[in-house]
Formats: sequence, C-alpha cells, structure tokens
Amino acid sequence: MSIPAIASEAEFERVLAGPGPVLVEFTGPNCIICGKLKPMLEAAAAQAPVSIVEADAARLPALAERFAIRSVPTLILFRGGEAVGRKVGFSTAAELRRWVAHAGAPSVAAAAEGARAR
Repeated sequence: MSIPAIASEAEFERVLAGPGPVLVEFTGPNCIICGKLKPMLEAAAAQAPVSIVEADAARLPALAERFAIRSVPTLILFRGGEAVGRKVGFSTAAELRRWVAHAGAPSVAAAAEGARAR
C-alpha cells in the first residue's frame, strides 16, 4: 500500500470531508524518521479502519502553520473533519493501531447524543 500525498489545501479539505477517520502524516523533505515510520503506517492502515495521507509541511506551509507543526513526523487523526488526536515522532505499528483505536473512538458524549436522537 502506498500512502497518497496531499498536493494542495483544497485536496486536504476534500480528503477530510470524506467518510471515516483520516490520519494525516505531516512530513518533511529531509525527515529520516518519516521514512522509517512509513512501513509502520502502512501496516497500521491494513488493520485499522482509517485512511492515511501524507502532507509535506515544507510544500504546504499554510497547513503546517494552521496545525502548529513544529517537528516532523507529526500525525494528526481527524474524525468528521475535526482533529481528535495528535502524535509526534516515531511509533511502531502496534502503537499506532492502539492510538488510532483510542483517539478515533467516538466520545461518550457523541455516543449519548446518538442514543438520544434515536
């Protein structure tokens, strides 16, 4: 599996508007850790219900500023277009799966709201 790269802010917004959670990996052109993280992300994506995309912080400085990216790799998990989790640095595939499962789980308040709507 190859992780698609986001080319513009408009594409970023379209990806976030899609169904399901989205994990964005903010990378940089000289980021060695980003290269080592890529197989971990691919392994996690194969076992977690999440879409993963890559955004180069140097090529998309407005996005990097908007999400206060200070170092790479920075991972931000989005659900419903909102950031629900953030992780900086290297993680194993198992750590990423646990993090995505925890951060991507609906909140108790959202679950209660859904139950009231029925």
